[in-house]
Amino acid sequence: MKKINQIDKVFLKQVIYTLIYLRIRKIPATNICILKYLFKNKNFYLDQKNVLISLRIILDFLINKGKVVYEFGAYYWIFENEFYRKQQFYKNAIELKKNSFSKIKIARKICRILKYLPFIKLIGINGTVALGNARKKSDIDFFVICKDKRIWTTRLLMIIILEILDRRKKKGKNKDRICLNSFANFKNLEFRYQDRYSALELLAMLNIIDRDNCYTKLVKENLPWIKKYFAINDLEVILNKNSLLSFNLQKPFIFRAADFLFGLKIFNFIEQAARLFQEKRIKKKAAKLKKGQVYWSDDALIFHPKPKSRLYQKKFLKRLKKEKKQLKELFKAFKI
Repeated sequence: MKKINQIDKVFLKQVIYTLIYLRIRKIPATNICILKYLFKNKNFYLDQKNVLISLRIILDFLINKGKVVYEFGAYYWIFENEFYRKQQFYKNAIELKKNSFSKIKIARKICRILKYLPFIKLIGINGTVALGNARKKSDIDFFVICKDKRIWTTRLLMIIILEILDRRKKKGKNKDRICLNSFANFKNLEFRYQDRYSALELLAMLNIIDRDNCYTKLVKENLPWIKKYFAINDLEVILNKNSLLSFNLQKPFIFRAADFLFGLKIFNFIEQAARLFQEKRIKKKAAKLKKGQVYWSDDALIFHPKPKSRLYQKKFLKRLKKEKKQLKELFKAFKI
């Protein structure tokens, strides 16, 4: 038997780390998903021609060693000392997928109204719904990009619409409600919080409204720091797949005229008034939070009362420590 060369061993490590992280995030690891969120390694670059063959060899090896199970199109890492029951992941994944699909339908219905609001360039779904692992009681997270110097006006208009529809997330009312947790200015799309969690959320985003190729611009502007965490294999596949839910964005003439009219500098006073009105309330809420990520400016609005980035990173590092001995044995045993 000939030993695998160093490059293949690096790829093995990347795949294992990716499988562990996806399992912690409760994301079914399909072939596409593994390559999409593949951990970055400075000394390794994916070979487009042979990547699927190499991946298949590694996954077969891990299955034979009892560290991975394959259930209906997805791979799942088995934690150390975990008792595996047949189809335990599949049944759970199906239920979470159904929940996510039903919430996507709700989000699309709401966006059929929101698309008429002025200044909106993009509305994307992120969080558990986009990842396909939403619980029944989960809310629906919206990421919004709007026209320059109209971020506060856009948020206020969206809040009013959601209140009228009784679809805005409130304390004690989460299920199927919209959480407006992130807004960005079309002219400044670089993420404020740059970590693995944020990178995965951005790549997983499902776009319902996407004007002027806004999502493409968003990804490309953030790509330099995303590549610190993920070995991006095929950017075009990510961009195309994430826009499959978008629908016809054509507005009647009267709405296009309103877009133009209220975008003129003469109406900047509306933006200033909207900021003053909302900023007071945001400051009060921010003062009550101890560990939350709350940031506001004319370029970005971010509201994450319970950020999970550090939590998932701690879980991941803790899991690597627990499995350290077994991982060493796997690296030694990997041959072709």
